[in-house]
Amino acid sequence: MQAQLNVVETSLAAITNDASSLQTKLSEAKQKQNTLMKREQAAVVQLHTRRQIDSSKLESVSQRYEQLHQKIENLESQVEAYDVTSNPSLEEQFRKLEADSKVETELQELKAKVANG
Repeated sequence: MQAQLNVVETSLAAITNDASSLQTKLSEAKQKQNTLMKREQAAVVQLHTRRQIDSSKLESVSQRYEQLHQKIENLESQVEAYDVTSNPSLEEQFRKLEADSKVETELQELKAKVANG
């Protein structure tokens, strides 16, 4: 009977060791699973964040392009308005006076021709 008790105790000790070992492995597996789940969540968040950043960069570039386009159109409108409302330059005024002077000279010559004949 003592021999059977020793065999049962040895078997019980082996089973307890195996159960403890399995419990340790199960705990390690759960920790690894938790770690993997946290890594997955972090990767999903990073991916979502990067997509948002890329999207906002695209929107930002579009907005800057539109602002630049409007600024250029505004400047062109100002130049056009300035050209329409500005006084002619001195050079343009001299050209006009010269042209008027030539026309006046030609008119006098024509009057003289008509008067002569």
